[in-house]
Amino acid sequence: MSAPVTSILHISDLHRSSTDPIGNDELLSTLVADRDRYVAETPPVPAPQFIIVSGDLVQGVPLEAADPDAELAHQYEVALEFLCRLTDVFAGGERRRVVIVPGNHDVSWPIAHSAMAPVDDATAHQLSARAFGPTSDLRWDWRDRKVYRIANRPLYEERMRHYTTTVNAFYEGLDLPYPTTNHPYYRLYELMEGRIGVAAFNSCAGNDCFSFHGAIPEEALARAHLQLRDRQARYDLLMAVWHHNIEGAPYTSDYMDVADVYRLIGKGFRLGLHGHQHRAEMAVRYIYLPDQIPMAVISAGSLCAGQRDLPMGVHRQYNIIELDEALSSARVHVREMAIATVFGPAQRTEFGGKSYIDLKWGNDRSAAAQEARERDATFAAEQAIGEGRFDDAVTGLCAVHPSPGSYPRALLIQALRESGDWNRAVQVLSAPANPDEVVLLVKAQVALGNHDDADSILAEKAEALGMTEPAARDLQSWIDAQRKMAR
Repeated sequence: MSAPVTSILHISDLHRSSTDPIGNDELLSTLVADRDRYVAETPPVPAPQFIIVSGDLVQGVPLEAADPDAELAHQYEVALEFLCRLTDVFAGGERRRVVIVPGNHDVSWPIAHSAMAPVDDATAHQLSARAFGPTSDLRWDWRDRKVYRIANRPLYEERMRHYTTTVNAFYEGLDLPYPTTNHPYYRLYELMEGRIGVAAFNSCAGNDCFSFHGAIPEEALARAHLQLRDRQARYDLLMAVWHHNIEGAPYTSDYMDVADVYRLIGKGFRLGLHGHQHRAEMAVRYIYLPDQIPMAVISAGSLCAGQRDLPMGVHRQYNIIELDEALSSARVHVREMAIATVFGPAQRTEFGGKSYIDLKWGNDRSAAAQEARERDATFAAEQAIGEGRFDDAVTGLCAVHPSPGSYPRALLIQALRESGDWNRAVQVLSAPANPDEVVLLVKAQVALGNHDDADSILAEKAEALGMTEPAARDLQSWIDAQRKMAR
């Protein structure tokens, strides 16, 4: 891998087991302790700046719960407190850096059941298997051996209201690029200063107390794609997040059709993250149109499930995902709680005994996306400079990292000079690219009283970047004069 520019904390299945519970303090403490270790490991794992939560924030409640609303409200209070504290510690309190999707445990079974009515036996006996299709309102209850019908569709659609209320509270007051309440089955986000467009899907369409499969509605996937496509020229990478796994045993039904992933690939998504199966797994999926088009699909294990809910031989897990500079590959580190409540590197036989694996999907969008972002930032900066908003121009241009010698870079230097923000000038010009940038960096250091640093910069950079000897001599004389005046 090339040098990573960022890393993502990917957690999933936060539901707390009543027989093997773990509290927020202990959970946060063990994650922080693990971070202290992995940043010093060989190879080192960079501390994450972004967080992806791929579903199942809570355990949920059974149908026979005495007061399901009160119990769910309490579980979500615990989950919200944990997410807020986790964001403070791992994302600097920036909730814009967090993506959350729901899982099947976030579905309120009691609410879903209250929206259903039993079908009379005479009608039930006339039904065939075809009546129980993916869009059907019919459900089969194996326990009572009865057929139910969703009789109150608006009430049924409220089966995730506790989840929705919690997530809306998490993002309340934020000015996000996309509204957070735009559709019940997807939300849209941007990460890495707009380089990554994220579609966060609710894969619990049709999921309730009697129906356990996962599905992303075609209409939701299509609308999310069309909305992202309006800005797609500016994205280096399209990422999708959902909950359900895409493979399962022949006699189970609690997974999602892999066709949903193929639809995502065909619409330009190149990285997919999910959970649900309680074990880490990574693969690159392909479709052929007729060229080979890839998508890396990464599953996180369960962060909080008890031993009874984990696959044989699997412990609590989470992932750290390193993204390379071009957003064309990733190194996925699996962390595992193998001893008490202590996370450490998972020793995976399928990784050759290592705790990480490298995935590559390629990226032919990076250059075009950078060009589009630079074009927009340049136009906005020209307008800001014309109106005297030099700080805004600097902020906008810094976000696109204009290349040395380019017109946007020249605008950035102009805005820095006019803004008088010398601390920022020193930061931006830490590696000056031409004589004009050397001059501005020297003036910034002098303005901050760092005359010796100005001497060093001039001595090291002037000749190397082609500054003429008379110009360098005049600049040194100016530094010396400013030093005398400051005494």
